[in-house]
Amino acid sequence: MYYATGFLAEDRFLYLKSGDKEIVLVPAMELDRARKESRISDIRTTTDYGVIEKLKRHGRERAYCLVVSELLRDEGITQVSVPHNFPVFLADELRSQGFEIKPIPSPITKLRGIKTRNEIKHIKKAQICCEAAMQSAVDAIRRAEIRDGVLEDSGHVLTSERIRAVIEHTLIDCGCESHSTIAACGTDAADPHNAGTGMLSADEAIVLDIFPRLRIERYCADMTRTVAKRSPSQALLEMYDAVLDAQTAG
Repeated sequence: MYYATGFLAEDRFLYLKSGDKEIVLVPAMELDRARKESRISDIRTTTDYGVIEKLKRHGRERAYCLVVSELLRDEGITQVSVPHNFPVFLADELRSQGFEIKPIPSPITKLRGIKTRNEIKHIKKAQICCEAAMQSAVDAIRRAEIRDGVLEDSGHVLTSERIRAVIEHTLIDCGCESHSTIAACGTDAADPHNAGTGMLSADEAIVLDIFPRLRIERYCADMTRTVAKRSPSQALLEMYDAVLDAQTAG
């Protein structure tokens, strides 16, 4: 939706394209911001279609469906192509009112496969932020001392939670938000997408997986690295060699 309209909102809104005509339907409270931020010039509100009265009579979800159906009728539209993740309730309600709803692969997904120069710039920016966050985590592990096989920082046990905080603070400073950051050690590192908890141990694999998104531009990066403090075990070295051999073989 952001890609199609240039507008981002927590509340749901609708984007409608019919031929060369594009319409955005937003809650009334979002109207001024939508006019400022969206690339779409035809901005309408649910209030334009009597949403308050419909809410009183039909409840929230059905009222929204009735608003959408009224918009479609105003535009003379009887057939609507929607992405596969279109809300089922809304689709069923529109069908019950005589509209033909056809699920299709999202055309926006296909459009996003080709990046503009500006988009490439945003992706590079996200990657630079990702690399900075990864470096901050690696530096924190490198600085750590080892006591009884456990990593410590300034006398405190270094944990997965602390490394995630280091990563996320760096990303915030770079203008990013983080999603599902992983800093997992030992057996946690062997469990795919386990975020990791508790102390970090020496000689064990520490998986760092960072997936930041630029807060304003909304473009993402992704980076995974596996590190070890002191000497990796023979088993870990053999895993590394096996992966390297597979990558080299293509």
